[in-house]
Amino acid sequence: MPKTATPPPDNGMTPERFAQLLALFDRHDNDPGYFDRLNEQLAEARARIEEQENRALREWEGK
Repeated sequence: MPKTATPPPDNGMTPERFAQLLALFDRHDNDPGYFDRLNEQLAEARARIEEQENRALREWEGK
């Protein structure tokens, strides 16, 4: 299936969003580790958020 800059009209996706997704997959095609790095960054962000939530809960419970 050829890549196009315009999504099919029945999927409800804007052409701008489709172009963003297409660019994301193009980067992935040219960089096999791209999504692995994104997943690592997501895991790190989740860990930071969890630590912040735990710290806030400990402070709240201590009051």
